[in-house]
Amino acid sequence: YLIPIPDSIWKTLPGHEPYVDALTWLTNNKQTPWLSFSMVPQRTLHSAITIISLVAIFIATSALSVEKQTRLTYVFLGIACIQAMIGLIQYSNPAMSLLFFEYTMGGNAQGTYLNRDHFSALMHMSLPIAIGLVACNIGVKHKTANSHISSALLNKVFSFTLAMLLILLGGIFARSRAGVFLIMLGIIISVIVFSKHIGGKRSAGLAVTIGTLGIGSAVSIGLIPVLNRFIVANPMEDLRWTLFADAIHGIKTFFPFGSGPGTFQDIYRTLQPVERLKFINHVHNDYLELVFETGIIGIFILLLVLVLYIHGWVSLKNYNWGTYRFIKTAAGISLFLISLHSLVDFNLHTPANAVFVSFLAAIFLSKQKA
Repeated sequence: YLIPIPDSIWKTLPGHEPYVDALTWLTNNKQTPWLSFSMVPQRTLHSAITIISLVAIFIATSALSVEKQTRLTYVFLGIACIQAMIGLIQYSNPAMSLLFFEYTMGGNAQGTYLNRDHFSALMHMSLPIAIGLVACNIGVKHKTANSHISSALLNKVFSFTLAMLLILLGGIFARSRAGVFLIMLGIIISVIVFSKHIGGKRSAGLAVTIGTLGIGSAVSIGLIPVLNRFIVANPMEDLRWTLFADAIHGIKTFFPFGSGPGTFQDIYRTLQPVERLKFINHVHNDYLELVFETGIIGIFILLLVLVLYIHGWVSLKNYNWGTYRFIKTAAGISLFLISLHSLVDFNLHTPANAVFVSFLAAIFLSKQKA
């Protein structure tokens, strides 16, 4: 997208017709613009630099030993817990300024994020990890032949259970419609997957109990405010649906090459209806935005990601049900949840969440053996 191309080719690219007069004017005034497949090469260059860091995180994490990957997973869980605690403080005291951050979301939990939906994405990405580690340690306790359970094991169960509850409450009190739904879905999937592999009816029963309590909390605490939002504002009148239609129009306009990675904000202004006097930074659908910017290449990327994701699940059969497989399985569930959230939001364009997705993808697809 950054390789220079002749102006004769550039003028014939789909969607470039409105810009031909501007190019002619620049040429007549002895200006030489940077012509490439990207409509805004500077934006594409910025995107390339950003992607390099995400790829580096993926490669570096994949190359680490199982032990180090496990430790980093604990760090990731710790970050989520800190964000959840900040969010709960915000919810309990909306007027409080914490760590020099000012918040404007009306008393909803949002951590250090500017958007409660993106905060809730971190919560539902980290929740399966916490549930998986609780289930793993419950299973170890059940399988221990000695009736005396070590204090270290009990401390692990307590710590991961506390983390699970913090993240659950943080996600609920964000009061994001998609977030609460995905938290409940994450609990259901995690309980179904993990309860089969922790051994014994009592352990499975405990896992189901935890799942039931979690879903019950989400419904009783988080669902009522979310339902109120449906009553106050019809979701079918949400601006997202209009943006989706505009994005599809843009995809058709620039297909098959797209407008160039990172160019949506600039190019959408040329397609934006006059009566919509708002700055639109993203489509609120990561997939539509990708295809808008990269055309048929974006479709190929999405198909490749889907194949890799399926391959990740298939490769899990080569691992025994120890801590590492619980973590890898939880990472797979987390990636599934964030992929659903990306249908109605732009989480993958939020730097922090993009980093976490790269990290979880590395854990899930890593070939390291426990």
